Amino acid sequence: MTLTIETALAQQLPEIAALATRIWNQHYLGIISQPQIDYMLAKDYNLDALQKDADLGSTFLLATEQGQPIGFASFRSLNRETLKLEKLYLLKSHQGRGIGAALLKHVEAAAHELRALEIILYVNKHNHLAVSAYSRAGYLYLNSVLEPIGDGFFVDDFILHKPLRVSH
Repeated sequence: MTLTIETALAQQLPEIAALATRIWNQHYLGIISQPQIDYMLAKDYNLDALQKDADLGSTFLLATEQGQPIGFASFRSLNRETLKLEKLYLLKSHQGRGIGAALLKHVEAAAHELRALEIILYVNKHNHLAVSAYSRAGYLYLNSVLEPIGDGFFVDDFILHKPLRVSH
């Protein structure tokens, strides 16, 4: 299989939105409720929200296999020292094959290029597969949050970070 990971173009944001809907409905039921999945997809993964993220400096990566979109990630600099991994999602049928790790490596390469000192991310506390994957990739517990996001829903996340070695 031919895996490609490339920076997504603005015209590929609809593919990312469609992919997000498929992945969230496959993966998050049982972790959060269907109404919360629907709410978060409508709020954060519609085309306008994704375009706004891009306009605010987020870079989107699109993973494809045999030309078919199978996953994506997005990240942006919070400041000189910190890059935030905002999204990293992969179709269930493609998990466990190192593709998520490959997306992470692309994000880490971007962080090194920007001379960031760390990468931070938020991950749902009950998303055990993702928490485990990030742990294997060297991400460490920093904090946890329980915050309202609207309509009576909350994010219940760990904040993880990975300190980066700075090359001179």
